[in-house]
Formats: sequence, structure tokens, C-alpha cells
Amino acid sequence: MHGKLARLYRNSAPTSLATLVATVSTGGDDQTVIGTTSAGRLRVVRADAYGKLYFDAPVGNVVHDKILDAHALQGGLVVIGQLKGSKDLTMYGVTDTHKVVWAEKTCDSKLHTCANAFLYERGLSAMRSVVSLIGKSGPTLRVIRLNTGTPKTPIVSSVDVPFTMKYQYLYAMNALRTSDDGSFICGAAPTYSNGPKTVRPAGFVARLDANNKPVYAKLYGGSNHFSALTHCAAMTHTTGFIAVGEFKKTATSTTGIDVRHISLSGKELYRSEISDGGTYAVMGLATRADGLNLLTLMRAASSGQAPSLQILGLRADLRKTVWKRSLPGLPGQAYLNRRAANLNDRGGVNLVARRVIAGKTMLDLVRTDRWGYWDCGDAGKCAGASLKTCVDGKTCTLDLCDASGGCNYQPLSEKCSE
Repeated sequence: MHGKLARLYRNSAPTSLATLVATVSTGGDDQTVIGTTSAGRLRVVRADAYGKLYFDAPVGNVVHDKILDAHALQGGLVVIGQLKGSKDLTMYGVTDTHKVVWAEKTCDSKLHTCANAFLYERGLSAMRSVVSLIGKSGPTLRVIRLNTGTPKTPIVSSVDVPFTMKYQYLYAMNALRTSDDGSFICGAAPTYSNGPKTVRPAGFVARLDANNKPVYAKLYGGSNHFSALTHCAAMTHTTGFIAVGEFKKTATSTTGIDVRHISLSGKELYRSEISDGGTYAVMGLATRADGLNLLTLMRAASSGQAPSLQILGLRADLRKTVWKRSLPGLPGQAYLNRRAANLNDRGGVNLVARRVIAGKTMLDLVRTDRWGYWDCGDAGKCAGASLKTCVDGKTCTLDLCDASGGCNYQPLSEKCSE
């Protein structure tokens, strides 16, 4: 039932990264960490399949006030952010030999407030970006398509998609490419004042067709209950999409995780709340054949302590958490952001944390298996249990193991009688 586990590790190494932007996979098990130097220059760190650094240096001569997102390609990077002294957003490509080969302004601050931007559909030859704009005409999302195989003229199209909503703007936070070459986008509609009335924040989802025409746009929350849908996932092309984020009920101060299953036509098939009282942010998610893994950042138990990470395993119908695992002993988690911790295609965690100890900056790199362990690799007890003894042959159970080699069978449905 389980294949061979990926190489697992936790490694720390000194670095000159002043800020941490993202960690991305560049093929195989290598990782690329993207950040900036103290002077605002792009800095790239690369680690091998065992978490050992083999490259750590500035790339290019561009100086930034802020980098919003970046992605590594074969032979270079695509970066989007604010250049030094500018409120505009600029996207550019830089080669591994430190040469900027193209640059395009993606948001003009004289026309719009440039709220946010990120990259998605991160392929080797195609990529997309969503830019959140604030203008006089209301909330607008700018969808940009790139052909990264044509480095000198990579932007194929740039389309502004207006939305008629009561909110001033939509803060897009994640997106994915749909089977019909459109996009499914999720994020938040922040709080704003409408005269004497305060409109509470809400989560939103939007589906665009291949021509970037809105198929639907939905708001969730906005009263005594609000939700920021920070991550999206596609279940199957026949059943629709999953949007996951955080919620808070203002009347009770209850916090937790909001999971919504949305059909292709925009109908909410069902919604699930995971109320744990401590969720600060949803960092990532990955679909499995038997359910969904969520990576969440939990609030510190007391002042002076760092937040903690945990992985949640949800049942196939997404209505129940069947297991969870905390990731202990990771200092520097206060430096985490949503681009620096993600679930890989095996359901495990790729994590990068930056910390400063006695004036020395360290970079922690972690890769876990799907159950959150980094200390029981191919020859360890966990791998041995999962591969040899933790397979009960039942299609309605999820076969798990722990680091001590014990087995744990969780039902995938309310009734499991096999």
C-alpha cells in the first residue's frame, strides 16, 4: 500500500539570508530557497537530497524593497516584487549566471494599489501569476500567463478581471490551473469601513474559464464568522475543488480550519470546521488518494514561545481528522511564512526556517514523510513498519505507523466492516 519513503532529514547550516521568501522544488529531491540579502539583493540557496547546502550566493544585481514570490526554473528564476524605491510590481527573469534577461511591470502604482501577487502553475515551460489590484472601479484580479520557454518575451497575456462585490479589493492568496485551462483562485476579502458600518473579512473563491472570464465568484463569512481561504486544491476534475483556510468566530473567539468542497459549477457540496483553538495559519495542503494532508501553524502556548507546526490527516470525505502529528524541536518558526513551508507530492513536509543565534544566521531545512517524521528513513523503524507490517489489506482503512514501529489503522469512512 505504501511505496518507498523519500529521503528524510533535518539539517542546519549558516547562511547570509536576511529575509526568507520561498522554498521550491527544482526536480528530484533538491530544494531551492529564495530570499534576499541585507541590501535587498536576490539570494539563492540550494540544498541536495540530504539537505546539504551546495550553493548560497547573491544572484543578479537587482535591489528590492520586497519580493512577493519567486520560482526556480531550469537555468534560472522568475521573481515578482517591488524594486527599490518603487511601489510598482515588476516581474523579471534571471539566469543562473546572474543575468537579468527580461523584466516587465505587472502593476503600475499610479493606476492601482498593488496589494499582492504570486505565481502558480509552476511548470518548466508555462507559468501564471495573479496580481491583486485596488482601483476606483472596485476589486480586480490581474491574471498573467507566461511562456518561460521564450525568455525574451515571456508574458503571453495579461487580463484584468473585475468583480462586482461590496469589498474594496480581493486579496488572492493561492490558485491552480483547471482541466479546461482556466483558473480556480481563493483568498480573502479584508475588513473595510462603509460609513459607520464595518464589513467583516470574508473568504472568497473564483473560477475563471480559459479566456479569464468569471464562471463564478463566491464569498464566505463576513458577519460574526469570517474565513480567509489561503490554499486551494483540486480533488478530481469531475467533483470540483477544495478550498482551505482559517476561520474565526467573533462572538466566541473560536478559531480553526475551514475546509470547503466546491463543485465545478460553484455549488458548495459541504463544509467542515476543524476547531482546535490554536490554528494561526494554514501553511499548505496536499491531496492523497485516501484523503488530504494539511500543514498548519499553531499559536504559541504561552508568551515567549515560538508557534509550532502540525500535520493533519483528513479522511477521504474530508469530514474528520483521523490523525495528527506535531513537528517538535524546530527553532526559528517565528520566521516561517506560507511560501517557506509546504507539503510535497508525497504528503510530507518541505520546511525552511531562518533563525538568528548570537548574531549568527542559521537556515534549518527539514523534509519529513507523510506522517511528519524526519528521523526514520528507509532503514528506520517507521519505514520498516509501514512497508512490511502496517498493511491490513482493507480498502476502507488508512495504514499508519509511528517512529517506534507501531501500527495504527484509521477508518476512512464512518462504517468500516471489511
